Amino acid sequence: MLKKITIHGFKSIDRQTIELGALNVLIGANGSGKSNLLNAFSFFRASALGDRDVLVKRLGGADRLLFHGKKSTKSCFFSCEEESFSYEQTLIPVAGDRLAVAKEEQSSEALNFLDLAKQHIEDWRMYHLHDTTTTSAVKSTCNIDDNRYLREDASNLAAYLYWLKLKHPNEYRQIVSIIQLAMPYFEDFVLEPSRHNDRSIRLEWKQRDSDAYFDADSLSDGSLRFVGLTTLLNQPKHAMPRLVVIDEPELGLHPLAIRLLAEMLDVASGQTQILVATQSVTLLDNFPIEQIIVTDHDGRGSQFLRLKADDYQMWLKNFSIGELWEKNVLGGRP
Repeated sequence: MLKKITIHGFKSIDRQTIELGALNVLIGANGSGKSNLLNAFSFFRASALGDRDVLVKRLGGADRLLFHGKKSTKSCFFSCEEESFSYEQTLIPVAGDRLAVAKEEQSSEALNFLDLAKQHIEDWRMYHLHDTTTTSAVKSTCNIDDNRYLREDASNLAAYLYWLKLKHPNEYRQIVSIIQLAMPYFEDFVLEPSRHNDRSIRLEWKQRDSDAYFDADSLSDGSLRFVGLTTLLNQPKHAMPRLVVIDEPELGLHPLAIRLLAEMLDVASGQTQILVATQSVTLLDNFPIEQIIVTDHDGRGSQFLRLKADDYQMWLKNFSIGELWEKNVLGGRP
């Protein structure tokens, strides 16, 4: 499990060290830097694995990634620390508006540690389940063998559920039962290879007391996201990513589904480390204050503060955490 991550000179983050626990709930106003922290995990992963150039280009080039641009910031730095080792990179801008590794260090007695560290970092997954439009990948046909892990956009959700149903029926039944709590009309998935192409599959399901045809297009946006989140958080322990990062999972969810989501996040954090960014007071109310990280922007850069229960004992006697956030007692508000 990551104990802390340090970031210097990346987007709105000048110099920040963030301590991490098993479950970390990130709150803050729009523009405070929550998304930049999530992007930092994605960028650090891509850089460590040698996939940096494509991501730098997609994010707008080195000048847009460095804190206040290349004129103000000459390098960016990332480090992560686990119980038994640390790993860090320093990157500098080079020709073509790219970033190149100037320094890479690790701290461990293991001779093959660098490869081990990169294996750990490769197992970080950053989930964005926002796209539920008609053309979204999750609504399309996927390869039936695309089941090594649940992809970050859930584009292989049908194939992954099919694998769970065949190989891990207990977890599959758990997923179905939780979905039924949020969607009482839902009976089960219909997971079979396509009759036209036995190497492809799409997400289909059946409704209680109905023989009509239903697929992913028949689900509301919130319901489809909930199916993806439920699958992600209830998969077998050995299949769980080492780190799960989720951006605003509450989008489109009913309050009951949000409470179910909170329970799933809590249980899953016993198997993997989770960082979730949220704007939901309902979701926030389900976690102890020690799991909250508040994001603020001081006019120059983003600041991240992990809350301590002792600082809010009097407040918590009369107000929930969500109410304290709404009242701007915790910070992280416009």
